[in-house]
Amino acid sequence: MASELPTRRAAGKTTAFPAWVTALVRLRSVLVDPFGISRTGSEARDKLGNFPVERAYETEVTAGFDDRHLDFRVSVCFT
Repeated sequence: MASELPTRRAAGKTTAFPAWVTALVRLRSVLVDPFGISRTGSEARDKLGNFPVERAYETEVTAGFDDRHLDFRVSVCFT
């Protein structure tokens, strides 16, 4: 089945949170700030939300970063 959304646009939807999730993410940022955990992700020219894009192909986009407490990646793939 062909994708209805281009891969990059679909990947962008992974960080398009509803308002209540955005509020929880802001609360999380305030709570973890004293522990030195990243609030905005790594610096990068190309990002999906707070996540630097590591690879972008026609059929897959992978974004994420390593932080003090976890290594995180998200991948959106169409075949």
